[in-house]
Amino acid sequence: MTDYVSQKGITKEQSTQLQGLAVLLMIYHHFFNDLTIYGDALRFWKPDWIITFAWFGKICVGIFAFVSGYGMQRVLERRKEPGAFSCLRQVMRLLVRYWIVFLPFMGLFFVMGKRSFEPREFVENFFCLRSTYNGAFWYVQEYVIFMALALLLAGWLRLDKKHRYLCAGIFGAVGVAVLLLGTGSLAGAMEGLKAALDLIRIAFVLVFFAGWLTARFRIFEKAFSLLPEGKICVRKLTGIGVTMAVAAGRNVLSDSAAYAKLDFLLVPVFVAGVLLCLEGVKPLQGLLYAMGRMSAWLWLTHLFIFDLTKDRILSFTDSHLVFFVIELFFCILAALVFWGGELGIDRIRKMKKAERK
Repeated sequence: MTDYVSQKGITKEQSTQLQGLAVLLMIYHHFFNDLTIYGDALRFWKPDWIITFAWFGKICVGIFAFVSGYGMQRVLERRKEPGAFSCLRQVMRLLVRYWIVFLPFMGLFFVMGKRSFEPREFVENFFCLRSTYNGAFWYVQEYVIFMALALLLAGWLRLDKKHRYLCAGIFGAVGVAVLLLGTGSLAGAMEGLKAALDLIRIAFVLVFFAGWLTARFRIFEKAFSLLPEGKICVRKLTGIGVTMAVAAGRNVLSDSAAYAKLDFLLVPVFVAGVLLCLEGVKPLQGLLYAMGRMSAWLWLTHLFIFDLTKDRILSFTDSHLVFFVIELFFCILAALVFWGGELGIDRIRKMKKAERK
C-alpha cells in the first residue's frame, strides 16, 4: 500500500482508506449522537465527550462527498468512456447495491412486525424518493445529485471560454426567471432559492465541488510539495496538528448533530491531515482499506443491524464501549456477507467473459 502521499494526488488506495475512516465515523455518529434512546441501559463515562465525538462524526458525509468529487474529476479527466456513461454506471452500481439490501431487510421487518406495509411508502422508499425506512438512505439522492453535477461540469469544461460564460449566464438567467415567475416577488424568489438549496443539501454539494476543484487544480500536489518528503516527524506532526485543529474548530462551530455548513472548507484540510497521519502506518492503512472496501455495504446495512440487535446486546452489557464493539462486529459480519456475494458474482462474470474470448 502507499506509504507516502503521492505527488500525483490521492491514489485509489488512499481514497478507499478515507472511505474506511468515514464509515467508522458514520456508524459511531448514528449510534451515539442522541444518548436518550438508551435511557438508563448504557453507562457513559463522559457523556458530553461521547456526544461531542458523535457530532464530529457527521464529517463522514463530507469525506464521502469530497472523495466522490475528487474521484469523478479524475475519471472524467481520463475520458476512457463518455462522461454520461461513467456517471450513469456509478449511479446504477449504487442503486443495485441499495435494492439488494433494501428488499431482504424490509421483507424481514414487515414479517417481524417492525414496520407496517404501506404500498405508497414502499414504492417511494424503493425508488429513493423518501428515506422513512432507514435514516441513512437519504444519501442515495445526494449521490445522484453529485453525479449529475459531475456530468454538467464535465460538459461545461469541454466548451471554449466564450461559450462557458454564455452557458453560465443563460443558466443563471433562466434560474432567476423561474424563481421570480414562480413566486411573483423578489422575497419569494429568495425563499424559493433557499428551499431549492436545502432540497439539494447545498452544504454537501459544496464539499463535492471542493473535491472536484482539488483534483482539477492539483491542490494537494502543490500543498504536499511544500513539506519535506524525507522528514517523517515533520509530516506526522503537521498531519496531527491539522486534524486536531479541524476537529476542535468544527466542534466549536457545531450547533447540532447535523452541522455541515463549513465542511466545504474543513473537509479538504482534514483529509490532507489524515493522509499525512497515515503515512507509513501500514496496520492502520490496512484496517481502513478493508473497511473502505466494504464501506457501501456497511452504510446500507448498519442501521438495520442496529434495530435488529440493539435490545439483545443491551440485555447483557451496559458498557457503551462493549456495546459499540459488538454492534460494529455484527455490522461488519452483515457487510461481509453482501460484499462476499458481490465479489463472487463479479468473479463468475469475469470467468464467463474470459471463456467467451
